[in-house]
Amino acid sequence: MFKQNVVLLSVLLLFSSIVFPTYYNASIVLDSGSPQNVSYYSPANAYVDGVTGTPQVKLRVYSDTPGTLAGKYATFLYRAGNSYKIISVTPTSNFAVLGTENPVGSAVYSESPLNLDFNSILAAYPGKVFAVISSDASVDVASDAFVYIPAENGWLKGSFTTNNVQNSYNPSTQKVAVRVTSVTGTTATGTATITTDTNAFAIGICSDAYGNSCVDSTLTGTTVANLNTGVSPSTAQATPQTLYYVVNGIGSSFCIGSDLTGAVSLNTSSPQDGDSLGITVTISNSGNVEAASNFYVSVYYDSVTPSKLISRTSVTGPIAAGASKTVSSSWDTTLQTGAHTIIAVLDVDSTVPECSDANNPATASVTVQTAYYLTLYIDGFPARTFPQAGRPYNVTLHVNNSLGQDADSAVVQLIEKNSLLTNAPTQIWTENGQKKGVVTYATVEVTTNETGRVSFTYIPTGNKLYDTNPTLYQYIGAHSFTGKVFVGGTLKRTVPLTLPLQTPSTPNQRIYSQRQENVRASFELINNLFTTQKRWYGNSST
Repeated sequence: MFKQNVVLLSVLLLFSSIVFPTYYNASIVLDSGSPQNVSYYSPANAYVDGVTGTPQVKLRVYSDTPGTLAGKYATFLYRAGNSYKIISVTPTSNFAVLGTENPVGSAVYSESPLNLDFNSILAAYPGKVFAVISSDASVDVASDAFVYIPAENGWLKGSFTTNNVQNSYNPSTQKVAVRVTSVTGTTATGTATITTDTNAFAIGICSDAYGNSCVDSTLTGTTVANLNTGVSPSTAQATPQTLYYVVNGIGSSFCIGSDLTGAVSLNTSSPQDGDSLGITVTISNSGNVEAASNFYVSVYYDSVTPSKLISRTSVTGPIAAGASKTVSSSWDTTLQTGAHTIIAVLDVDSTVPECSDANNPATASVTVQTAYYLTLYIDGFPARTFPQAGRPYNVTLHVNNSLGQDADSAVVQLIEKNSLLTNAPTQIWTENGQKKGVVTYATVEVTTNETGRVSFTYIPTGNKLYDTNPTLYQYIGAHSFTGKVFVGGTLKRTVPLTLPLQTPSTPNQRIYSQRQENVRASFELINNLFTTQKRWYGNSST
């Protein structure tokens, strides 16, 4: 028993004394040893180094154990998990023999012969590559060493265009579809489209961006690759999962999970100070998994701080992948003249697990315009209703704005619609079986002085001929009375004014002005109005 233990201990000590080499780094290098990216050469349809203007390159491999590199075989390949595509490193052979070891600190490196040639038949596509170190010039995934060559150590420059892999996630199969739709090579002077299709793509769904550790992988040409992600919808709903789809070592991240994004729309981009700004927030789930939880959307202006909060609205889940919901709110713009940013923050309390919270804020710009106000003084008192039609009033108009400034040179109009005019009394008639009518406007226009004021005498007409049933309204409209403010030729404010209307002397009397007797009655009313004016002017000291 003791002897057996001694033998076992001896075996353990023997294994513990064996040092297994680590091939920890590799590069594509120039003869000087500097890392070199290899460019695409369009005429040869390949990544080559033997053409004028392209560099001569070598493969350099580092090991932490001297004596383990010399005489080994090495080559480049694209890798996605256990799927790989060998890239020829010479015109006649896939592998190159590594040369003499060179010390570097406590480690060593060895290089392949000069002037490696990335042959067009086997290396027409770009990619970030692996170096494989083998003892027998053939690839054995289980026993050979694979060393990823990062981009800063040299790669075959270019890019791939694919379908939208993230959106292709199928919850029932847990698979995504990857298809390369175009290939671009980076040349010495720009880019070139690569059309050759003789080479296979090493495509994988991986946990890294270069294809070392992959859930599923395959070699394919230009056909679609349906690959397993290993992620169920329930898992992704609780914790979104970020993976990479890797094509020849060039990885792009994608996420399986929900992802809320927002868009802010306003009912106007230039309200006047004091207006209510309508705000609509559209919440979309741009992810590939349902967003199940309820959450809040908060809307702010200018900054995400409590003092700038406009609204906080609850949104009830679920929101299916690709679906949207909207919430609405409003902002009182009083005393907010100037430029502002409306900010909507989705899931402000972070209750929904998402692929990214960075896209939860959404913004829109709005400029609150300076508002202008019209104050009407009738016989010295602020009012908007004239007590009686057909009599003169001392009127003062004052125009100022939301910045507290008086508006000098503002143009103010007082407009009566469908009141009596001497040149066209209110009337309707029948023409070709259709009723038509005359619409009248009595307009007074004045300009404010440097204090924003103007004073004058005004006699509102107010005598609208009308039908109590109201037949006339259908063809000429009702009587209206408004004040309008123009600044710089632009309408800035419309203010409703009111005036008691004179009613017909006989109830339910229908008055049609085209009848001679009613035209006469209309002019009698106007004559009475002018008589009143004449008496007033006659008694005036001016």
